[in-house]
Amino acid sequence: MGNEVIKKSNEILEDVSAVIHNNWMSWAKELIANEPNISDARRQRWQKECFVDYVDLSDEMKELDRNFARQIKKAVEKE
Repeated sequence: MGNEVIKKSNEILEDVSAVIHNNWMSWAKELIANEPNISDARRQRWQKECFVDYVDLSDEMKELDRNFARQIKKAVEKE
């Protein structure tokens, strides 16, 4: 049963991380559309590395979203 709990916990972490990524991506696309001071290099990097579905992100980029998901989990567990 322990392995099932770990598996479910990992699935939840990935699901929450995907939601976080989608929210960030929506914000970032809006920012790029409306903020004239964002460099072309950043725009191009975000387009190439970040404006993709969560499952297609590099492990490094996924870990950034997972860190936010872990922070949310800690905050929820405090209550």
